[in-house]
Amino acid sequence: MKKLRNTLMALALLVSSFSFTSCCQEVLMLCDLLSSISPVVESATNIKILSGVEFVLRGVVKNDLAVGDCTETGDAEESRTAYQVQFRSGPDADWQFADFELGDGSTTDIFRVITPLLAAAEENIRDNTYAFVEAGEYRFIINADDLAEVEERDEDNNGGVADGSMTGKTASRSMFTLQVVHPEGASKRGCITDCVPVVKLIKSELVK
Repeated sequence: MKKLRNTLMALALLVSSFSFTSCCQEVLMLCDLLSSISPVVESATNIKILSGVEFVLRGVVKNDLAVGDCTETGDAEESRTAYQVQFRSGPDADWQFADFELGDGSTTDIFRVITPLLAAAEENIRDNTYAFVEAGEYRFIINADDLAEVEERDEDNNGGVADGSMTGKTASRSMFTLQVVHPEGASKRGCITDCVPVVKLIKSELVK
C-alpha cells in the first residue's frame, strides 16, 4: 500500500512538472508602459500658484514588470509620449483643451516627446516647466505610447485618452490639476468669456 502511494505521488509530481514546463515553453515577453504626472515639489496637493510664475511638472514613463507564471517583461521599443492640458475658468465651467505655446512662438494642442527604449522596470523621467497668463484651473494629462507604436501586455493603461478621461491602473496618476490666480490687486487680463488661454512651455528637460 505504501509502495502504491509513493508511486502515485511520483506520478503527480511528474504531471505537475510536465504541465509547468509545457506552459513556460511559450513565455510571453511583452512590455507594459505606464505613465504618471506630478509636481516636482514633494507632497504638493491643492496647488495654487500666481499667474506669471513658472511651475515644473514631472512626467514619468515606466516599463512595468510582469506578474504571473510564464510571463516576463520584454523591452519597450522607442515610442512617443504625449502631454495635453485642459482649462476651465472655474469649478462650474466645462473643461476645454488648451494649447501649449512653444519657444518659437508656435502653438500645439498635443506636445509629444520621444521616449527611448526601456528595459524591464526602467523609467524615463522628464521635467516640463510651464508658465500661465490667465487665472483658472489647469489639468495636465500624460499618455505613454500615444501613437500605439509598441506592442504591450495591456494596451489600455497608458494614461490619458482623447476625451480627458482615464483608463487602466494609471488612472489616478496620469492627470494633475492646479489653480492659477492673479496677484492681489492686479487687473485681470483680457481673456473674454469662453476663450481658452495658451500655456507657455518654457522648457522640457530629460532627467533620466
